[in-house]
Amino acid sequence: MSISDKNKTFSKLAALLILLLFAIWLLSSKDMMVTESHIFEVKKGSSMGTIAQELSDKGLIKSELFFTSFSKFLNANNKLKSGYYEILPGTSVWTFIDKISTGSVLSTKVTLIEGKTIKFYFNQLTNDPSIKSSGSLKEVMTSIGINEPYDGWFFPETYSFNYGESLENVLKRSHLELKKNLKVLWDQRDKDLPLKSPYEAIILASLIENETALDDEKSLIAGVFIRRLNEGMRLQT
Repeated sequence: MSISDKNKTFSKLAALLILLLFAIWLLSSKDMMVTESHIFEVKKGSSMGTIAQELSDKGLIKSELFFTSFSKFLNANNKLKSGYYEILPGTSVWTFIDKISTGSVLSTKVTLIEGKTIKFYFNQLTNDPSIKSSGSLKEVMTSIGINEPYDGWFFPETYSFNYGESLENVLKRSHLELKKNLKVLWDQRDKDLPLKSPYEAIILASLIENETALDDEKSLIAGVFIRRLNEGMRLQT
């Protein structure tokens, strides 16, 4: 075998070795290092480089170079969507890059139970890790546009939000839902009822709810309050 042939053979073997090493690196780096569900925030203004560094610092990927190179290959560098993303065990780097470049953010649900006070709702949301704080109760109410008393202005329901939604936006949505439903009910009300405004209807409903949680008793208690109103008395327990 001539020296030229030996050089060609050596070059081929070297190329195969490099290809083999690259394949091993590729296979060993393709999956994220997650053993349990992990929530990761992509902040506004982040780049694939900063995300790769943060993932590496948290021990969630094996190679920053692989992550950034693969994101370039997928043409995802300029498609980042901020928000919170869930990384499950077995998630590949490809899947995660696809998530953060298409905006497949983590969603959450919040249930506001009927008959609870605004302080209860506020404390519930403040202690919910999926909801971001928006300041004090008074600050939130002022921002939404609600004056004291605050109770009665929120519609009890289960709401879906993106993980990391602000407490203010959760209560604002509940407030808007209450106003929408209240308008429908107010338009359909018995015109003989001694109620002068939707706000009085809210007060009446709140008083009834505070008196009893039993549906069978609510109509009786409502009757008591209606008689008081007809007699010119104020709405109070």
